[in-house]
Amino acid sequence: GSWVEVVHVAREPEGRKGVGQWFHPARGTDVWVNVGQRTLIAHTKHDAFAHLAPQVLKRADLLEPGADMFESVFSYLGRWARSRTYFFEREDTLSALANLLGLDSVQIGNNYMVDFAIVTNESAVMPGCCNGCAPLDRLRLCGPGTRSCPWGIPVRTANASAQCECDPALPLINCGGGGGVPPPPPPPATSGRLLPPPS
Repeated sequence: GSWVEVVHVAREPEGRKGVGQWFHPARGTDVWVNVGQRTLIAHTKHDAFAHLAPQVLKRADLLEPGADMFESVFSYLGRWARSRTYFFEREDTLSALANLLGLDSVQIGNNYMVDFAIVTNESAVMPGCCNGCAPLDRLRLCGPGTRSCPWGIPVRTANASAQCECDPALPLINCGGGGGVPPPPPPPATSGRLLPPPS
């Protein structure tokens, strides 16, 4: 995969409930992340969702009937397929669907503004959290939380040739050498009944 020089800011609700970890390309920071081999590139969130939603609709097994989130998510996807509305094109939905389809990252934008999210399992789900849960429930319950130093994503410096130690005390992703990234607090061990997203 390609290494990209980036900036990353800790902001809610990133890193929670399947939102993924979002970055902006930024020359001169000398902080690099790898976008992986499997990347969806789209001009808008609408375009990305238009690509992802039909694939998930064909693969209902990905959402596992009986899982806490199955009914609400699958019914919303069905509504989108019928109406082509924008109501479910949020960052959390895009990140979660891309993760379920096995992508490494999603890139949204054009020549003027680009955002991309790393959506691998290593970056989206903390190890050992809710092991018996359905994949979508794990994404919703087991995110690493909002942090300037990304979780589960290798970060490099020196033109992507050396490992970076990010200082979590700083507000932006950095290679300040703060002793590495401490693990987040342990997540809840069981899934709960989650409310469906607003319609």
